[in-house]
Amino acid sequence: MQQSPIFRLKTIALAALFSSLLSLPAMAEEDVHNDADHAHAAEIELGLSLGYAYLKEEDKHGTSIHLHINKGLADEGLMSRVSIGLGVETIITDEQHYAAMVSVNIQPWDNLILSYAPGIEWAKHHTSWASEYANHFEATYIIENKDFHFGPVIGYSSTRDAQHFTAGIHFAMPL
Repeated sequence: MQQSPIFRLKTIALAALFSSLLSLPAMAEEDVHNDADHAHAAEIELGLSLGYAYLKEEDKHGTSIHLHINKGLADEGLMSRVSIGLGVETIITDEQHYAAMVSVNIQPWDNLILSYAPGIEWAKHHTSWASEYANHFEATYIIENKDFHFGPVIGYSSTRDAQHFTAGIHFAMPL
């Protein structure tokens, strides 16, 4: 399906604003970087989020399952707070909903991860499938453990015609 130029422009502007504004604390000189807290910054991470989903336009509630794999960009410096990855998501309702996305993740503070992931959403309504470009945003608060981290996660995704909201628990570990 062809997206309008205005929709694409809004998407690019929103992504640029989101990433630049939310990364400011990480760039501030008073934000002290502790290498012990980010010993695994450039490792590959495998993560899973489970939770509740609300599909606004359909007025449906379901279960959200999100799986991702991310790679940190550096072991130290500003880029140690940035990772990129791939993700997939399904929302379980009486109809099928799937998404595949590429993510950019910023960790402006030690326990907060903010993610922007453009991608494609597929949904089966009645007997036909539809796909659309989607923007997916997440905020995750992480609690570190020796071999993994976990914590609450909230998300928002929008296409040209639909929105969904998620809330759940996130688990991740380095590979």
